[in-house]
Amino acid sequence: MSSPLLALVPFAFMLAAAPSDGQSLDTFGRLEKLAGDRQIVVGPFFTPKSPYAVRVLDTSGTPMVDMLVYMSPSSTPLPCPWLRDEFEYFGFHADTRWLQCAPSGSGVHLSRSDGSGVASKNPNDFSSPTSSFLMGASIDLPPDIVRLEHDRRQFFTIVRAENVPPGNPSVVVEYFHETFRHYFNTVLQAEIDGLDRGVFPGWTRSVGGFIAWATAADAPSGAVPVCRFFSSKFTSHFYTADAIECDEVVERFGDEWQLETLEAYYIYRPDKSTGACIEGTMPVYRVYAGATRTPNHRYVTDRGLRDIMVSQGWIAEGYGPDAVIMCTPR
Repeated sequence: MSSPLLALVPFAFMLAAAPSDGQSLDTFGRLEKLAGDRQIVVGPFFTPKSPYAVRVLDTSGTPMVDMLVYMSPSSTPLPCPWLRDEFEYFGFHADTRWLQCAPSGSGVHLSRSDGSGVASKNPNDFSSPTSSFLMGASIDLPPDIVRLEHDRRQFFTIVRAENVPPGNPSVVVEYFHETFRHYFNTVLQAEIDGLDRGVFPGWTRSVGGFIAWATAADAPSGAVPVCRFFSSKFTSHFYTADAIECDEVVERFGDEWQLETLEAYYIYRPDKSTGACIEGTMPVYRVYAGATRTPNHRYVTDRGLRDIMVSQGWIAEGYGPDAVIMCTPR
């Protein structure tokens, strides 16, 4: 599905690559993400994850062999790649410890690209359920070699859960536009691939993510579809799992908000009177920026982050005293 966003779309755990003898960074082109993205890992922080893999390519698209790759959490400072959002968060409920960027540093793994240019490892993380965070890949270039961020870095969104979600779950991935200061999320792999490749300038992967279901066939009983709107006036997206609210936006604001789809993904809806989520799920909070910046919404599972955003002028929108807008598996 095409999207107007995709005309305009932040990070947390990463990989950094350096050349071995005989390899020249002058010819480095980009990192190609191969495996490990959008994992749902059930269990505490030491629960094994699937390996993360990237291919190192030169400017002609040829694999680069024997490139040294560092893999570490986003809280590992430069020269290792790292990321936090504008509110200083590394993820939703994510571990915040800073790690040493060194081969002997805790959580840092090394890998050399093989004959196919592939580097793969499974570095440690320290986040517990229920958290979302990023692993990623980045090549450490000297100042005189300039590459676009989406070429030198790739990221992997991970959600750590307490229990195996029902149905066929997917990870919703968050993005951020530095110029517009807007957030966007999607479950569609085609959009994710385009955003990560830089097809839609200005957008980079952000620190957040949560569990949902891509289609009705994937979703368990009780999950409901999420409407997705786009406003060309505000270059912003809006999501709601409430069919009544969806209809109201169409009727009252249809001149400014275009309905893109009735089924952006499937998720649980809270009790509209209390805001309570069903057993085994936790709140998703919707916060709105409109007073201090152009209209935009962000969807987070971290109450602490939500409260910080509210203290800086964002408005909490949702049901019940806790203003819960959706519910996601915990």
